[in-house]
Amino acid sequence: MKRYGSLSVSVDITDPKEVEILKETLLMWGTNQMTELEILFKNKKAPREEGECSTNDRTQAKPFPNAAFRVSNVRLYNFDGSNEEEFAFASRLVIQKTVVREMMIETSSFPPEKKLKVEAAVAKLMELPKGCKRLCIECF
Repeated sequence: MKRYGSLSVSVDITDPKEVEILKETLLMWGTNQMTELEILFKNKKAPREEGECSTNDRTQAKPFPNAAFRVSNVRLYNFDGSNEEEFAFASRLVIQKTVVREMMIETSSFPPEKKLKVEAAVAKLMELPKGCKRLCIECF
């Protein structure tokens, strides 16, 4: 039996502990499709050891989020287009068929200069090979 639902999370994508909690939460959905996932990226940027990475790179055997997880709509808040880890995470959502219908990235609350940088990052996300061909990526 499929379950449908929504989830809102706040995460510092540079903090390995917070990323692990997010990973475990999404893995609990298993093969069930989530209707809506809202992610608020925190700005605190946790200190790390040299060489430590909070998210898996694209070449690792166990991609995060896992390949079975699906969500219809994703909304990203406080997305910093110049943050490599946030961009890598959003890229995986696009490439791995995680987001099925729509990825919306909030830019309306940013000052003009930051808004332009984030919109440039969104344009790069749009150029990626999409796992789901009908996926729409937009700013709001």
